[in-house]
Amino acid sequence: MIMDIDEYRTRFLQETAESLISDISEEDKEAILQDPDYAQHHFWLGLYIRNRYIYTRPETERLPFRADKIARDVFERSVTILQKGL
Repeated sequence: MIMDIDEYRTRFLQETAESLISDISEEDKEAILQDPDYAQHHFWLGLYIRNRYIYTRPETERLPFRADKIARDVFERSVTILQKGL
């Protein structure tokens, strides 16, 4: 079955955010929750997201967004998950 781009993007963001949360330390999670502004985390976490989850996965070429935009969306999804305590 062929997945449409919106469904693929939604699934990619959720799976990547969950993986990111399991990869980072409790200290990093606390730092994100204390200041959930992406600009504050762009250079360390944004780079990590791009290198770990975007550039290494050829299927992300299907997403019609720049890597920086995808990384920001993953970060924002991660913040939402952390805030909900999931």
